[in-house]
Amino acid sequence: GPFNGNASVPGSEWTVIAEVGADVAVYDDLNLSPGKTYEYRVQASNVAGASDWSEVASIRLILSQQ
Repeated sequence: GPFNGNASVPGSEWTVIAEVGADVAVYDDLNLSPGKTYEYRVQASNVAGASDWSEVASIRLILSQQ
């Protein structure tokens, strides 16, 4: 079944960022700001219903200087 993806900045509400098919292994989130921390979680669903949300993954976007 499809997967639902949520994202948030710590301390804010979760926002739906994607609903993708079962065969999708990678999702590019292009709406990020350097220096901020983001949290992500996913949920699978099918005709029987939705799973629990995954563990939360946290990332901090670092901007490197070339």
